[in-house]
Amino acid sequence: MNRNLPNIAFLLGSTCSHGGIERVTSLLASTFAEKAIAEIHAVAFQPRDREQVYEWSEKVTFFELMKERKSMKSGIFKAVPKLRKYLKNNSIDILIVCGHLCCPLGGFSVLGTNTKMIYWSHSSYYGEVNHFKRINEHIGAICSKVVISLTKADKLNYRKKTLAKKVTQIYNPIDENLFLKSSPYNPNTNKIISVGRLDHPKNFESYLLEVAQMVLSKNPEYTWHIYGKGSLHDLIKENIDKLGLTGKVILEGNVTDLYEQYSKYSLMVMTSSYEGFPMSLLEGMVNKLPLVSFDIQTGPNEIIQNDKSGFLIVPYDRPNMAKKIQELIDCQDLRINFSRASEILINQYKMDTVLKKWTKLLNNLIDN
Repeated sequence: MNRNLPNIAFLLGSTCSHGGIERVTSLLASTFAEKAIAEIHAVAFQPRDREQVYEWSEKVTFFELMKERKSMKSGIFKAVPKLRKYLKNNSIDILIVCGHLCCPLGGFSVLGTNTKMIYWSHSSYYGEVNHFKRINEHIGAICSKVVISLTKADKLNYRKKTLAKKVTQIYNPIDENLFLKSSPYNPNTNKIISVGRLDHPKNFESYLLEVAQMVLSKNPEYTWHIYGKGSLHDLIKENIDKLGLTGKVILEGNVTDLYEQYSKYSLMVMTSSYEGFPMSLLEGMVNKLPLVSFDIQTGPNEIIQNDKSGFLIVPYDRPNMAKKIQELIDCQDLRINFSRASEILINQYKMDTVLKKWTKLLNNLIDN
């Protein structure tokens, strides 16, 4: 271990779950470790009792607070003293709390220590409206030296709605492997792609299927493919059958080669009610796909340039979304122009750009 480097710990619910927090944390933490920016620790509330979904650098030190799976509510009182001890024994300079679930755990653990806390938000402030999330967010804001928001819109939200000392905005980075595996855009594929968890905020069981029914009834040569797993799988499958979309809207589940799949599609559609920062749209952009999304409060409008790289639709105007998708289907030149614009706009989300912002923030926090 290099004692000249700062010690930084990422605190998250699990390091072996299939979620957006785990995915982007593994990318950022591994890059920090590989580039010797800091000694990196990944501290998880849940035990590593299953195979890890995402790749982590071998230079990252792992630690689990629980020996068996527990809810945060039942396990937090045992976890706090364990985490406090870990922070002190490993001289952790900065604890980065990843997502609102771990805010109380992180906040209580840094009290009375020399460790400075960052709350790294991974969802929209207004997205999931429940008291538990709001309380956690406020604890995270109060206990942190800095709150990091994913979008410019949420930067203002955290400034106005919480007691955060400082709020800064940094976009999530794109996995560099995605660039290596991306292919030239093929405008001639008769396939539409959507990616995300099969749960209520994505609206796959309702809005997406309504739009799909309108689009696919006019374009029988097209199919619509959804990648992801979740609690609504059976309901979505049932609704697909009810709407006569069997064989037209296809549930692909989770696949290990998602990056390679994007080249099979001609456009990407997102029907979410809220997002923190939709990585699936970025992945579509890397693969030069025209993008169509509802213009919800945070996320899509900082990725899509309306009428340039895609279409932003007034939430939740399904007929207009179907109309805009039809425009893309009808005009190959429009698809190609949107694709070229996506290729140019992607630079601000590359790892090197994001890493510079993180490094500057961490250095300032350690020095002060």
